[in-house]
Amino acid sequence: MVKSRIHGVVSLGTTVIAAGISALAMGRDSWALAALYGAIYIASGALIIGAFCAKCPCKAHCGHVLPGKLAARFPHRQPGPYRPLDYTLLGIGLAAWVLVPQPWLVSHPGLLIIYWVLMGAAGLQIQHFVCRACRNTYCPIRQMQIRQASGQ
Repeated sequence: MVKSRIHGVVSLGTTVIAAGISALAMGRDSWALAALYGAIYIASGALIIGAFCAKCPCKAHCGHVLPGKLAARFPHRQPGPYRPLDYTLLGIGLAAWVLVPQPWLVSHPGLLIIYWVLMGAAGLQIQHFVCRACRNTYCPIRQMQIRQASGQ
């Protein structure tokens, strides 16, 4: 559990650094755009936590730590299978994190490479360490891992 929490916190920190790099790229054109992206990043994080994390039965021992604590503040979201709306809102939140800064990152190839290395590293940590330690059987990533482990 401690190992998954280390990877969970590091992966979240890595995405925050990637968002900072995005804001830096956007800030070269306009600091107002950079600030707007910061607000979008925070709002998208809240959307992800409210739509997906709040339904997770593992909030108390979430490998990401902070999202679990924040998700626990959504008492109206009982743990259970995810619905299409939950997946749609998760997708919107993730897409906003990733797609919004791409035009500015593409114009700064060095920042683009650093951004994707950081996001890729975060994704690998989440999939290989955080999700493996999680017991949320409703999560599609966890379900896939269970099927792979059982040879299905």
